[in-house]
Amino acid sequence: MAAADAALPVSDILSSPPLSAASNPTATRVLLQAAATGTGGGPYYRALLGECIVYDDASNSILWVDIDGKSIHELSLLDMNTEPQAAGGTTAVTTYGPYPKKVCAIALVSQSSANETPAGTRNVLVAWEDGFQLCRVLSGSDVVVELSGYSEGPKINNENGARLNDGRCDRSGRHFICGGYFGGIEGATTAVYDVQLQTTSTADGDGPIVALMHEEMEGLDMPNLRVTNSICFSPDGSKLYVCDSLDQSIVVYDYDSNNRGDGESSVRLSNRQTVWSAAALPNEGFVGLPDGSIVDAEGYLWNAVWRGGQAPGYIQRIDPESGQVVSTVTLPDDDSTTQTTCCCFGGPDLNILFISSASEGAASEEPYAGSIYAVDGIQMIVLTVVNSQQHSLSAFKTVKLDVKGLPESKFTWA
Repeated sequence: MAAADAALPVSDILSSPPLSAASNPTATRVLLQAAATGTGGGPYYRALLGECIVYDDASNSILWVDIDGKSIHELSLLDMNTEPQAAGGTTAVTTYGPYPKKVCAIALVSQSSANETPAGTRNVLVAWEDGFQLCRVLSGSDVVVELSGYSEGPKINNENGARLNDGRCDRSGRHFICGGYFGGIEGATTAVYDVQLQTTSTADGDGPIVALMHEEMEGLDMPNLRVTNSICFSPDGSKLYVCDSLDQSIVVYDYDSNNRGDGESSVRLSNRQTVWSAAALPNEGFVGLPDGSIVDAEGYLWNAVWRGGQAPGYIQRIDPESGQVVSTVTLPDDDSTTQTTCCCFGGPDLNILFISSASEGAASEEPYAGSIYAVDGIQMIVLTVVNSQQHSLSAFKTVKLDVKGLPESKFTWA
């Protein structure tokens, strides 16, 4: 292991009343800045377009994609609940890739004795820019072991910048729901897809053979969809949240997965309702674009708001019944990052809110753009690159979050 660079200074710790008791919906919480620029010789980790951040309880780690960096990253949390470490302590941050194609979203895969992975590898369901595939990815390498071919289904447009975008497994683990991005092309639209296991059979001596299929979702009344985001599910799995970011609204559907009778299942959506809309806010000015979301154990929606250079980004906690924003997590006062992209709950107690962000297109006044942040329940840290596989870590303070998340659903691969 290479010697660690000196740790960088972190932002001041900010505090507020517990979220459940906060009367001010803009209560600021303690944040963790997990990547930075500054002195120390660099280079430092910085996502171009960090997205799809998820927590894996089996490995106690968070994973996220860098879409335009064409890579997947994994940060181990195993050493982050111990006593604060002196500067120069280390923890592992693993990079998978970069790959020839953009990695737009991932789903964790349920593990069994049939698909356990060797050290330094991980099985994931990948939404490439133009299709879906089960893969075994290798740390520090662009090599991909194909565990399935590309999914069979309608052609996914990846021309002129169009691609897949946000995605998440449903509560059953049988469906990965993923939508597209229109590429910024005037008049272009995209779709939301239901990805599922098509067949699983065994070849003599070759182990399981897996095939995937995808289809456009039935009942999705979004004909002019351009930028799919906010895909997540209610605690009981009966509701699907989704948005078109450019419409500045989040909608919810009744989500029903039925068996077709032929061994396959399809998803049907109905009863579309608007959960949150910028148009309903009186004289708020530019409030930002809804990006990635997660649902907590109480059923509240947490949405990362992309503010694209106009104001610091934040995370809103939204009451799904009333549509009211009941709490807002802001970045530190000295952090001007405007492009917050996604969030998830993690840690053994699921009480740490992790936030991804983007640096691509960010102004020089946003030195921490592309960082990974965390809110409460974890020692405050800064990560600096030691080599392609290791980062230095310094821990400072722990403050507990009183709102908890739910385990991340994993794609079922029997």
